[in-house]
Amino acid sequence: HTRCHALDAKGGFGHWSHGEAVSLGLVAALKLGERLGTTPTVIAERVLNLLRSLGLPVGLKGSDLLAATELISHDKKRAGSKLRFVFVKEIGEVSIQWLLLEDLREMMQALAD
Repeated sequence: HTRCHALDAKGGFGHWSHGEAVSLGLVAALKLGERLGTTPTVIAERVLNLLRSLGLPVGLKGSDLLAATELISHDKKRAGSKLRFVFVKEIGEVSIQWLLLEDLREMMQALAD
């Protein structure tokens, strides 16, 4: 939801519906979790397929992901140069990790390319 609110704000609260922003935020979290080795690819693909079947967006390329990442740096879960994220480990199981904002920017850049 952290990424969702940033996407909502970046989109001017009108570019995407809230549900579409939630979908894109969830996709970003799943992809970040995969990159970090926390989220198994099979779980990420299962959720992406479900979102697609509901007609929700799952493509991060061309979205305002990078600009939204800058807005995330103002999130209330930030502690100095770190931000707390929730990642899916398995269906029904999550892990909470701290990410450096600079690392987050680099990973989001890679996702948006």
